[in-house]
Amino acid sequence: MVIDDSEIIEIFQNQFVNLWTNKYSLERTQQLYKIAKVDFLPASPTSARSETEVININSVSLEELTSILQISDPLAQKIIALRDELGGFKEPKHLTQLSEITNLEWQEWEEQGIIITVE
Repeated sequence: MVIDDSEIIEIFQNQFVNLWTNKYSLERTQQLYKIAKVDFLPASPTSARSETEVININSVSLEELTSILQISDPLAQKIIALRDELGGFKEPKHLTQLSEITNLEWQEWEEQGIIITVE
């Protein structure tokens, strides 16, 4: 079967690009690696920050969480929900109560110069 209609071809190409982008995005790939419990090596080094970044986990916004920690919106929402449930974090490492945040993530944040505080 051959499709000659350029409009139909463009529609299918756009659908394919959307499917490919959503299915194989960097974020989705990282999630799958976490589920499989294997190390994820990014294509480009992300640890080349020139300065230290300090965030207060008890006052940080969802947008700041996603941009600074490089995490997904759903994970940032879970962090904020846990923070609200606990009435604030007493120690930064309490973030590891969430199964998605492992010692590996914590180590990567430290290597990137990100310091998480509760004050």
